[in-house]
Amino acid sequence: MHISHPASEKHLEGGIKTSIQNQREAFEKQGISYTPRFSRDADILHLNVPTPRTYVQLRRAKRAGIPVVMHTHEIGENFQESFRLSTTFSPIVRRYVDFFYKRADHLIAPSEYAKRVLKQRGLNTPISVVTNGIDPDRLAGVYTGEYSPKSTIERNGEQESRLTVANASILFERKGLSDFTAVARQLQDVNFAWFGPRFNRFLTGSSVDKTIQRAPNNCVFPGFADDVRDVYAASDVFFFPTKSETEGISIIEAAYCGIPIVTRDIPVYEPLLEHGTHCLKGSSVEEFKNHIKLLQNDPELRKRLGENARELAEQFTIGAVGKELESVYQTMV
Repeated sequence: MHISHPASEKHLEGGIKTSIQNQREAFEKQGISYTPRFSRDADILHLNVPTPRTYVQLRRAKRAGIPVVMHTHEIGENFQESFRLSTTFSPIVRRYVDFFYKRADHLIAPSEYAKRVLKQRGLNTPISVVTNGIDPDRLAGVYTGEYSPKSTIERNGEQESRLTVANASILFERKGLSDFTAVARQLQDVNFAWFGPRFNRFLTGSSVDKTIQRAPNNCVFPGFADDVRDVYAASDVFFFPTKSETEGISIIEAAYCGIPIVTRDIPVYEPLLEHGTHCLKGSSVEEFKNHIKLLQNDPELRKRLGENARELAEQFTIGAVGKELESVYQTMV
Protein backbone atom coordinates (compact mmCIF):
# COMPACT_ATOMS: atom_id res chain seq x y z
CA MET A 1 0.00 0.00 0.00
CA HIS A 2 1.40 3.39 -1.05
CA ILE A 3 -0.08 6.70 0.16
CA SER A 4 0.15 10.05 -1.61
CA HIS A 5 0.37 12.56 1.25
CA PRO A 6 0.93 16.04 -0.21
CA ALA A 7 1.01 18.82 2.37
CA SER A 8 3.12 21.95 2.65
CA GLU A 9 3.24 21.91 6.44
CA LYS A 10 6.02 24.51 6.44
CA HIS A 11 3.33 27.06 5.55
CA LEU A 12 1.05 25.94 8.39
CA GLU A 13 1.01 26.58 12.12
CA GLY A 14 -0.49 24.99 15.19
CA GLY A 15 -2.32 21.71 15.45
CA ILE A 16 -2.73 21.03 11.72
CA LYS A 17 1.01 21.23 11.16
CA THR A 18 1.65 18.92 14.13
CA SER A 19 -1.04 16.50 12.92
CA ILE A 20 0.56 16.22 9.49
CA GLN A 21 3.94 15.57 11.06
CA ASN A 22 2.39 12.96 13.36
CA GLN A 23 0.70 11.22 10.42
CA ARG A 24 4.02 10.81 8.63
CA GLU A 25 5.72 9.60 11.78
CA ALA A 26 2.85 7.12 12.20
CA PHE A 27 3.34 5.91 8.60
CA GLU A 28 6.98 5.19 9.32
CA LYS A 29 6.29 3.38 12.59
CA GLN A 30 3.53 1.31 10.98
CA GLY A 31 5.57 0.56 7.85
CA ILE A 32 3.17 2.38 5.52
CA SER A 33 4.80 3.56 2.31
CA TYR A 34 4.10 7.20 1.41
CA THR A 35 5.28 10.13 -0.64
CA PRO A 36 4.98 13.78 0.48
CA ARG A 37 3.82 14.71 -3.03
CA PHE A 38 0.86 14.04 -5.28
CA SER A 39 1.40 10.78 -7.15
CA ARG A 40 -0.71 8.95 -9.72
CA ASP A 41 1.09 5.75 -8.69
CA ALA A 42 -0.37 5.87 -5.18
CA ASP A 43 -3.12 3.57 -3.93
CA ILE A 44 -4.73 6.38 -1.90
CA LEU A 45 -4.56 10.17 -1.83
CA HIS A 46 -4.67 11.56 1.71
CA LEU A 47 -5.40 15.31 1.97
CA ASN A 48 -5.33 17.50 5.06
CA VAL A 49 -6.17 21.07 4.04
CA PRO A 50 -8.96 22.20 1.66
CA THR A 51 -7.28 24.65 -0.72
CA PRO A 52 -7.54 25.32 -4.47
CA ARG A 53 -4.35 23.31 -4.91
CA THR A 54 -5.70 20.29 -3.04
CA TYR A 55 -8.95 20.53 -5.02
CA VAL A 56 -6.92 20.12 -8.21
CA GLN A 57 -5.18 17.13 -6.64
CA LEU A 58 -8.52 15.66 -5.61
CA ARG A 59 -9.88 16.00 -9.16
CA ARG A 60 -6.74 14.44 -10.65
CA ALA A 61 -7.00 11.51 -8.24
CA LYS A 62 -10.66 10.98 -9.11
CA ARG A 63 -9.87 10.90 -12.83
CA ALA A 64 -7.11 8.37 -12.16
CA GLY A 65 -9.41 6.19 -10.04
CA ILE A 66 -7.46 6.82 -6.82
CA PRO A 67 -9.59 6.86 -3.63
CA VAL A 68 -9.38 10.11 -1.66
CA VAL A 69 -9.19 10.38 2.13
CA MET A 70 -9.50 13.80 3.73
CA HIS A 71 -8.90 14.98 7.27
CA THR A 72 -11.56 17.30 8.71
CA HIS A 73 -9.36 19.60 10.79
CA GLU A 74 -11.65 22.51 9.90
CA ILE A 75 -15.39 22.19 10.49
CA GLY A 76 -16.39 25.86 10.48
CA GLU A 77 -17.27 26.15 14.17
CA ASN A 78 -13.58 26.24 15.08
CA PHE A 79 -12.99 29.07 12.60
CA GLN A 80 -14.91 31.62 14.66
CA GLU A 81 -12.93 34.24 16.62
CA SER A 82 -9.72 33.30 14.84
CA PHE A 83 -9.17 35.86 12.09
CA ARG A 84 -10.64 39.24 11.27
CA LEU A 85 -14.37 38.81 10.48
CA SER A 86 -14.02 35.04 10.91
CA THR A 87 -17.21 34.80 12.97
CA THR A 88 -19.13 36.60 10.22
CA PHE A 89 -17.71 34.34 7.53
CA SER A 90 -17.86 31.03 9.43
CA PRO A 91 -21.10 29.96 7.63
CA ILE A 92 -19.29 30.46 4.32
CA VAL A 93 -16.34 28.45 5.64
CA ARG A 94 -18.71 25.61 6.55
CA ARG A 95 -20.10 25.53 3.02
CA TYR A 96 -16.57 25.74 1.61
CA VAL A 97 -15.18 22.79 3.58
CA ASP A 98 -18.34 20.75 3.02
CA PHE A 99 -17.83 21.24 -0.73
CA PHE A 100 -14.50 19.39 -0.35
CA TYR A 101 -15.68 16.82 2.15
CA LYS A 102 -18.59 15.72 -0.04
CA ARG A 103 -16.15 14.93 -2.85
CA ALA A 104 -13.81 12.76 -0.79
CA ASP A 105 -14.37 9.00 -0.57
CA HIS A 106 -13.69 8.86 3.16
CA LEU A 107 -13.26 11.45 5.91
CA ILE A 108 -11.15 11.30 9.05
CA ALA A 109 -12.43 13.33 12.00
CA PRO A 110 -10.09 13.92 14.95
CA SER A 111 -12.90 13.51 17.49
CA GLU A 112 -16.43 12.18 17.93
CA TYR A 113 -17.54 15.79 18.33
CA ALA A 114 -16.20 16.77 14.89
CA LYS A 115 -17.86 13.72 13.34
CA ARG A 116 -21.18 14.56 15.00
CA VAL A 117 -21.10 18.18 13.77
CA LEU A 118 -20.47 17.07 10.19
CA LYS A 119 -23.18 14.41 10.31
CA GLN A 120 -25.67 16.94 11.69
CA ARG A 121 -24.98 19.11 8.65
CA GLY A 122 -26.14 16.24 6.44
CA LEU A 123 -22.73 15.08 5.23
CA ASN A 124 -23.09 11.52 3.92
CA THR A 125 -19.42 10.77 3.22
CA PRO A 126 -18.21 7.90 5.46
CA ILE A 127 -16.36 9.26 8.52
CA SER A 128 -13.87 7.49 10.78
CA VAL A 129 -12.62 9.00 14.03
CA VAL A 130 -8.83 8.94 14.35
CA THR A 131 -7.04 11.09 16.90
CA ASN A 132 -4.42 13.55 15.67
CA GLY A 133 -2.14 11.80 18.10
CA ILE A 134 0.95 12.80 20.01
CA ASP A 135 4.58 11.89 19.47
CA PRO A 136 6.09 10.49 22.69
CA ASP A 137 9.61 11.16 21.40
CA ARG A 138 8.75 14.85 21.14
CA LEU A 139 7.87 14.85 24.85
CA ALA A 140 10.60 12.54 26.13
CA GLY A 141 11.81 13.15 29.67
CA VAL A 142 9.09 15.56 30.78
CA TYR A 143 6.88 13.15 32.74
CA THR A 144 9.87 11.48 34.41
CA GLY A 145 11.49 14.81 35.24
CA GLU A 146 14.64 13.92 33.32
CA TYR A 147 14.26 16.87 30.96
CA SER A 148 15.27 20.25 32.37
CA PRO A 149 13.48 23.18 30.72
CA LYS A 150 15.43 26.09 29.35
CA SER A 151 14.75 29.49 30.90
CA THR A 152 11.71 30.30 28.77
CA ILE A 153 9.40 31.82 31.37
CA GLU A 154 10.37 35.21 32.74
CA ARG A 155 10.82 35.16 36.48
CA ASN A 156 11.95 37.75 38.99
CA GLY A 157 13.48 36.86 42.33
CA GLU A 158 10.72 35.62 44.60
CA GLN A 159 8.58 34.58 41.60
CA GLU A 160 10.84 31.57 41.07
CA SER A 161 8.88 29.51 43.61
CA ARG A 162 5.46 30.56 42.34
CA LEU A 163 2.99 28.27 40.63
CA THR A 164 3.45 28.46 36.86
CA VAL A 165 0.37 28.23 34.63
CA ALA A 166 1.00 27.83 30.91
CA ASN A 167 -0.77 27.44 27.59
CA ALA A 168 0.57 26.39 24.18
CA SER A 169 -1.48 27.51 21.18
CA ILE A 170 -1.80 30.15 18.50
CA LEU A 171 -2.68 33.59 19.82
CA PHE A 172 -6.35 33.67 18.84
CA GLU A 173 -9.30 34.95 20.84
CA ARG A 174 -10.97 31.60 20.06
CA LYS A 175 -8.29 29.97 22.18
CA GLY A 176 -9.49 31.97 25.21
CA LEU A 177 -6.83 34.68 25.21
CA SER A 178 -8.95 37.30 26.99
CA ASP A 179 -9.98 34.85 29.72
CA PHE A 180 -6.36 33.74 30.16
CA THR A 181 -5.17 37.29 30.83
CA ALA A 182 -8.24 38.06 32.97
CA VAL A 183 -7.49 35.10 35.25
CA ALA A 184 -3.84 36.16 35.44
CA ARG A 185 -4.96 39.64 36.53
CA GLN A 186 -6.92 38.13 39.42
CA LEU A 187 -4.10 35.80 40.52
CA GLN A 188 -1.12 38.11 40.86
CA ASP A 189 0.82 35.57 42.94
CA VAL A 190 0.85 33.06 40.04
CA ASN A 191 3.03 33.10 36.91
CA PHE A 192 1.16 32.84 33.59
CA ALA A 193 2.85 32.14 30.24
CA TRP A 194 1.21 31.71 26.83
CA PHE A 195 3.50 30.01 24.31
CA GLY A 196 2.53 30.21 20.67
CA PRO A 197 2.92 31.99 17.33
CA ARG A 198 1.25 35.30 16.54
CA PHE A 199 -0.37 35.88 13.14
CA ASN A 200 0.02 39.33 11.64
CA ARG A 201 -2.31 42.12 12.69
CA PHE A 202 -3.96 42.39 9.28
CA LEU A 203 -5.30 38.83 9.58
CA THR A 204 -6.35 38.90 13.24
CA GLY A 205 -7.22 42.55 13.76
CA SER A 206 -6.07 44.72 16.64
CA SER A 207 -7.94 42.93 19.45
CA VAL A 208 -5.18 40.37 20.05
CA ASP A 209 -2.54 43.11 20.28
CA LYS A 210 -4.68 45.08 22.72
CA THR A 211 -5.24 42.05 24.93
CA ILE A 212 -1.50 41.33 25.04
CA GLN A 213 -0.62 44.96 25.74
CA ARG A 214 -3.11 45.13 28.61
CA ALA A 215 -2.01 41.85 30.18
CA PRO A 216 -0.75 42.09 33.78
CA ASN A 217 2.96 41.84 34.56
CA ASN A 218 2.63 38.25 35.78
CA CYS A 219 1.41 37.16 32.30
CA VAL A 220 4.06 36.78 29.60
CA PHE A 221 4.07 35.75 25.94
CA PRO A 222 7.43 34.09 25.14
CA GLY A 223 6.39 33.19 21.58
CA PHE A 224 6.84 29.87 19.84
CA ALA A 225 8.90 27.28 21.73
CA ASP A 226 11.36 25.45 19.45
CA ASP A 227 11.28 22.52 21.86
CA VAL A 228 7.74 22.01 23.18
CA ARG A 229 9.17 20.22 26.21
CA ASP A 230 10.25 23.63 27.51
CA VAL A 231 6.59 24.55 27.83
CA TYR A 232 5.39 21.45 29.62
CA ALA A 233 8.46 20.89 31.80
CA ALA A 234 8.14 24.44 33.15
CA SER A 235 4.39 24.14 33.79
CA ASP A 236 2.71 23.31 37.08
CA VAL A 237 -0.76 23.67 35.54
CA PHE A 238 -1.86 23.68 31.89
CA PHE A 239 -4.64 26.22 31.37
CA PHE A 240 -6.45 25.76 28.04
CA PRO A 241 -9.54 28.02 27.98
CA THR A 242 -10.28 27.39 24.30
CA LYS A 243 -13.82 28.05 23.09
CA SER A 244 -13.86 25.52 20.22
CA GLU A 245 -11.65 22.64 19.04
CA THR A 246 -11.90 19.59 16.84
CA GLU A 247 -9.50 17.93 19.28
CA GLY A 248 -6.62 20.11 20.52
CA ILE A 249 -3.23 18.42 20.38
CA SER A 250 -1.62 20.57 23.08
CA ILE A 251 -4.07 19.47 25.75
CA ILE A 252 -3.31 15.81 25.01
CA GLU A 253 0.43 16.55 25.07
CA ALA A 254 0.04 18.22 28.45
CA ALA A 255 -1.92 15.20 29.70
CA TYR A 256 0.82 12.86 28.45
CA CYS A 257 3.35 14.92 30.41
CA GLY A 258 1.28 14.42 33.54
CA ILE A 259 0.39 18.08 34.00
CA PRO A 260 -2.90 18.92 35.74
CA ILE A 261 -5.28 20.60 33.29
CA VAL A 262 -7.83 23.38 33.60
CA THR A 263 -9.96 23.74 30.48
CA ARG A 264 -13.29 25.05 29.26
CA ASP A 265 -16.36 22.86 29.47
CA ILE A 266 -17.01 22.43 25.72
CA PRO A 267 -18.62 19.53 23.80
CA VAL A 268 -15.40 18.13 22.32
CA TYR A 269 -14.12 17.24 25.81
CA GLU A 270 -17.36 15.78 27.19
CA PRO A 271 -16.55 12.14 26.36
CA LEU A 272 -12.78 12.52 26.71
CA LEU A 273 -11.91 14.42 29.88
CA GLU A 274 -13.86 13.90 33.09
CA HIS A 275 -14.06 16.83 35.48
CA GLY A 276 -12.41 15.99 38.78
CA THR A 277 -10.70 12.92 37.36
CA HIS A 278 -8.57 14.05 34.41
CA CYS A 279 -8.96 17.82 34.69
CA LEU A 280 -10.98 20.69 36.11
CA LYS A 281 -13.52 22.27 33.75
CA GLY A 282 -14.96 25.76 33.89
CA SER A 283 -17.09 28.14 31.88
CA SER A 284 -16.12 31.56 33.23
CA VAL A 285 -13.18 33.60 34.47
CA GLU A 286 -14.42 33.14 38.04
CA GLU A 287 -14.53 29.34 37.72
CA PHE A 288 -11.12 29.20 36.05
CA LYS A 289 -9.66 31.37 38.79
CA ASN A 290 -11.12 29.19 41.53
CA HIS A 291 -9.84 25.99 39.86
CA ILE A 292 -6.29 27.33 39.56
CA LYS A 293 -6.39 28.63 43.13
CA LEU A 294 -7.51 25.18 44.29
CA LEU A 295 -4.62 23.53 42.44
CA GLN A 296 -2.21 26.12 43.81
CA ASN A 297 -3.15 25.13 47.36
CA ASP A 298 -3.50 21.38 46.83
CA PRO A 299 -0.34 19.62 45.50
CA GLU A 300 -1.96 16.22 46.00
CA LEU A 301 -4.84 17.16 43.71
CA ARG A 302 -2.35 18.37 41.10
CA LYS A 303 -0.55 15.04 41.33
CA ARG A 304 -3.73 12.96 41.10
CA LEU A 305 -5.16 14.84 38.12
CA GLY A 306 -1.79 14.73 36.34
CA GLU A 307 -1.37 10.99 36.81
CA ASN A 308 -4.92 10.26 35.65
CA ALA A 309 -4.44 12.49 32.61
CA ARG A 310 -1.19 10.72 31.76
CA GLU A 311 -2.87 7.31 31.88
CA LEU A 312 -5.63 8.55 29.57
CA ALA A 313 -3.22 10.14 27.09
CA GLU A 314 -1.23 6.95 26.54
CA GLN A 315 -3.93 5.73 24.14
CA PHE A 316 -3.32 8.74 21.85
CA THR A 317 0.25 8.00 20.76
CA ILE A 318 1.17 7.95 17.07
CA GLY A 319 1.57 4.19 17.25
CA ALA A 320 -2.19 3.95 17.69
CA VAL A 321 -2.68 6.54 14.94
CA GLY A 322 -0.74 4.43 12.43
CA LYS A 323 -2.84 1.34 13.13
CA GLU A 324 -6.10 3.28 12.82
CA LEU A 325 -5.06 4.97 9.57
CA GLU A 326 -4.00 1.64 8.08
CA SER A 327 -7.38 0.19 9.05
CA VAL A 328 -9.15 3.02 7.19
CA TYR A 329 -6.96 2.62 4.12
CA GLN A 330 -7.56 -1.13 3.96
CA THR A 331 -11.30 -0.57 3.60
CA MET A 332 -10.64 1.49 0.46
CA VAL A 333 -8.27 -0.63 -1.61
